[in-house]
Amino acid sequence: HEVIEGEALDGTLAEGRLDGAFEVVFDCAAYRSPFAFRRALRRGGRFVLVGGAMGPLMAAGVLGPVVGLLTGRRFGTFLQTSDAALLTEVLAMVERGQLRASVDRTFPLEALPEALDHVVSRRARGKVVLAIKG
Repeated sequence: HEVIEGEALDGTLAEGRLDGAFEVVFDCAAYRSPFAFRRALRRGGRFVLVGGAMGPLMAAGVLGPVVGLLTGRRFGTFLQTSDAALLTEVLAMVERGQLRASVDRTFPLEALPEALDHVVSRRARGKVVLAIKG
């Protein structure tokens, strides 16, 4: 497996080194347009935007079906609703050690501006946690 992070990904995509490399791409951050990945997807592949900024979410949800018809690739979003039973099962998986979140850094609540800056600057390589004392 190869990890390509941050700005290096933009160059790799633009150079075409990933053309046709993936059947599925999950984007959890939406720092780029969903359509930046269209060549990296195999024909019949699927791009799923799981979270991020409103612009890319709207692009994937509204324009995705049209672009999909034109390119032979599927673009969409993954949305969820609150489900107590599902959240209970996820918590049980965490408690059994079957599911673990990758935590990049923990900030005290008083350092909220620094924590947000860390996330927005794209330096976080996992979840950023705010610690609330008391």
